[in-house]
Amino acid sequence: MQLKSTETKPLNLYLLKATLFSQLLGLTLYTTLGLVFSLGLALVAGLPSWAAPVTKETKKENSYRGWIVFQESSNGGPINCTVTDQAIRIDIASCSFSAIAKAPDWNICVFRPDTKEMGFVKPSKWQQFNTSTVGATDECTLEKPIAKKAITLRGVNVPSYQYTFPGEKVTTAIFQTEKPREVSNYFVDSYQLSTAPQVAAIQCQLFNCVKLDGLLINCVGKIKDTNEPHWFIRTKKVVRNESIPASTFELPKNYKALKTIDSSFKFKGMSGSIDEFGEMLNIGKERPAKPKQPKL
Repeated sequence: MQLKSTETKPLNLYLLKATLFSQLLGLTLYTTLGLVFSLGLALVAGLPSWAAPVTKETKKENSYRGWIVFQESSNGGPINCTVTDQAIRIDIASCSFSAIAKAPDWNICVFRPDTKEMGFVKPSKWQQFNTSTVGATDECTLEKPIAKKAITLRGVNVPSYQYTFPGEKVTTAIFQTEKPREVSNYFVDSYQLSTAPQVAAIQCQLFNCVKLDGLLINCVGKIKDTNEPHWFIRTKKVVRNESIPASTFELPKNYKALKTIDSSFKFKGMSGSIDEFGEMLNIGKERPAKPKQPKL
């Protein structure tokens, strides 16, 4: 049976409304999701800085390539030398002083952390500055070598030499109380750890030695009576360092700069010990005068 057109109008109108409603619902959902997504981006963008930390590049300190030499003297105890092709630093803990020299003038800055004082020594006066003035030690007079030969090292690939110096009568006892011993010869090893000749000169003259082709590494004396070797200067370790901080060679800050200094400046921190030693022996103290005895 065929329906009339008057009966189909309500159905067609219903279908049309349903279609429009679905389209409107889809548009509403699409718009709502878009707003939610946009709001999410805005929230993320508005997060505080601690939620997304920014990495800042730290400025690296300038550095040098060089060597650190750990040494020991029979008189001065441990001595550490840090050397490069541009500078040298010497630290002597037993006397509580350090020295720094660098290109281009190579003037030596000597400073004491204990007294916060510093002074400068010209390279031409450096060896004289390191000559003992107390008279307590007369050893290792390394003035003029009588022989020199190349030597081969293990683990340190640098030019190296051994020098032979004349011997002498020496004593290692303070105030010359020990019986002197005679050394037939000194044998001195040197390593070229820096291309700057000033570095080798400053380090050698620290030990009252003439300039060598390289740093003074070991000094051994052969005792004449027994023919036995006796070390005066020895190196415990030589370490290559590819990144020595430039601050290692900076002059100390907030130190009192003295107009002039002499070799006594190195032993300034020992004055207290010497005074204590003097008090033990009653040296330098005024003794009370003895009462006069009545004449009989």
